[in-house]
Amino acid sequence: MSLGGTLASTVSCTDGSDADSSNGGEPSSSGGRSSSGGRNGSGGKGGSSSGGRSSGGSAGEASSGGSKSSGGSNTGGTGGTVAPAIHVNTPEDLTDESEVDYADNEHGIITGNRLKRWASDWKKNRPAAIEGRLIIFQVVPSNVQSAFNFPANEKEGVYSYLVGADTFNVKRDNGYSAFETDIPNGQQADAFFKRFAVDPRKDLIVLTFEQQGSTTNSIVHSIGRAWLFLKYWGIDQQHLAILNGSLNFNANAYGFPLSPVASHTFSDPPQNGGFSVKDLGVDSTSIAISLEEIVDVLEARRDDPGEDDGVRIVDARGGAEALGLKKATNAGQNTCTSYTGTAPNARCSTPFEGRIKGAQSVPWSQFLDTAQNGFRFLPKLTIKSIFDQQSGWNEASSLTIQYCRTNQRSTVTGIVANTILGYPTRLYEASFIEWGYSSAGPGQEGLGGAGNQGTPNKAILSENSAFRTDLPYLTEHAVLHQDDAAAYEPGGTLGALTQPVTWVDGPNYNDEADVPPVEGTWPPLDPDATTSRLTIDEDRAYLRGVSVDELED
Repeated sequence: MSLGGTLASTVSCTDGSDADSSNGGEPSSSGGRSSSGGRNGSGGKGGSSSGGRSSGGSAGEASSGGSKSSGGSNTGGTGGTVAPAIHVNTPEDLTDESEVDYADNEHGIITGNRLKRWASDWKKNRPAAIEGRLIIFQVVPSNVQSAFNFPANEKEGVYSYLVGADTFNVKRDNGYSAFETDIPNGQQADAFFKRFAVDPRKDLIVLTFEQQGSTTNSIVHSIGRAWLFLKYWGIDQQHLAILNGSLNFNANAYGFPLSPVASHTFSDPPQNGGFSVKDLGVDSTSIAISLEEIVDVLEARRDDPGEDDGVRIVDARGGAEALGLKKATNAGQNTCTSYTGTAPNARCSTPFEGRIKGAQSVPWSQFLDTAQNGFRFLPKLTIKSIFDQQSGWNEASSLTIQYCRTNQRSTVTGIVANTILGYPTRLYEASFIEWGYSSAGPGQEGLGGAGNQGTPNKAILSENSAFRTDLPYLTEHAVLHQDDAAAYEPGGTLGALTQPVTWVDGPNYNDEADVPPVEGTWPPLDPDATTSRLTIDEDRAYLRGVSVDELED
């Protein structure tokens, strides 16, 4: 596939969905078959990052250049007028490396003591770069009723809002597939800022979450999705912070009050904001990466196997998913013939299992503290030691690419790489649910046992499709040692392993009975598509006020 440039590092997730609850799950949903269209995009190679807090760099190439308009279009062209100049941020520009002690940060990961000090006298204690208000967003998962919130003090410039986590997860068609959720588009982003009347050129946004008795560490996925939304739409690092750990933990640790939601001390959305993401004059969509751009990286590796491209692909999953064992990935459907609703047949799976070739397993949950300690991020130096060792990050590295099943868990490793360690980072939004469905199915030499004799559920694409990923240079999977054969039953939970696994090139096809049949609107994928980055290009076009066809690559 010759559709893009080079990446630096990739992270994928393997331990949450349908495994033990401590690792967190990801929402599943079905959708209609997508339509093809759009244009091919390009990738980009990030530059390396060094120590100290980063405020942007110049190394690396972003995924897009300037734009122009040339006549009418069906998506908002400007009729021949030249679009305004826009600065294209590279992955390195978007890094925000933390100080060693989070207590020294005024953006990125902050402590409860910092938030307490700001709220006590915002006008006196706000960071020098901020001239506007303190905006606290408490991200609330679906089906959760908030009990407590950080109290607003609007007269002093402190606003506290409750915002549903679903705000940052929407259904979109990337031109090739429409699995599960994606980053909201430009109109939806502008509607968000209008609703809360936030001007991120002036205001400082702090993301927080409440911890209740049933809350698991998967709550941090919701923070990750909000963080990704804001980064993608160009919010500068000096205007974006994440409270380290739950509001409850920080209130107890640093002695600030929380108010019962019933007392209504939170702010009501005024619905009168005038800010648009176009007003920032920046394009930060390079933080997202598409399937075709990842394929470009792997094709370059195949063609030049001795070259270190600086890309570190990291799988944020864990357990059976990360190893690519049979029936480990949840397809979000219950129409496969083996489905009974109870383990080990409590899920239907993607056509094949595995991981992106060359990815390294870096499970997301290991970077978070316990529930007792508010699911805080561990200290920076601890995180660096774990991440560097597991991902292979070294002096030759220049980019990380994060993925999991649907880019929920991998937003946590994305925060780790981008905002704690300061490593240039891109996130694969469609992740393995799309990758594992980009299947032409096994040829005669790969049919194997009886479960693979007929393969219509796995034959989604033609064998020559540019989006096909069930190839030895694109996907790999692990084989358990014979001593550990009893540690995993397909569809179950992986037990403790006593021996190293063996990695094998190519996918691990699931049995036909475990894959949902191709019928009606399933899978939501267009075998005749010409691009997998339509959403990114639509958003680039929105920022420039032109149509997708008018973009300059």
